[in-house]
Amino acid sequence: MPPRPTADPILDKPQEAYRLEVRHALMDVMLDHSRSLNLLADEWLTVAARSHDERPRLAPMDNEGQTVVIRVRGADLNAYLGGQISREDARRRMDVRVF
Repeated sequence: MPPRPTADPILDKPQEAYRLEVRHALMDVMLDHSRSLNLLADEWLTVAARSHDERPRLAPMDNEGQTVVIRVRGADLNAYLGGQISREDARRRMDVRVF
């Protein structure tokens, strides 16, 4: 009996896979392009992105799309930029909320 193929999350839930990729891309941008901000240890870098893919073309802008808010503490960002923690550790320390 041939092995049963595993479910592909991209094919099962393409919108969720897309949202996850966008979230990871935002996290990477925060880590790669924030050096010039010179954040202090007790400051936060926050990025918010709102989805509008579920909004009908003729509907008003106020819709039920998801908003993702990603925050990283200056201390964690500086530790990453200084080579004290890995990229994965920095990503794990980010606060990600979806509304």
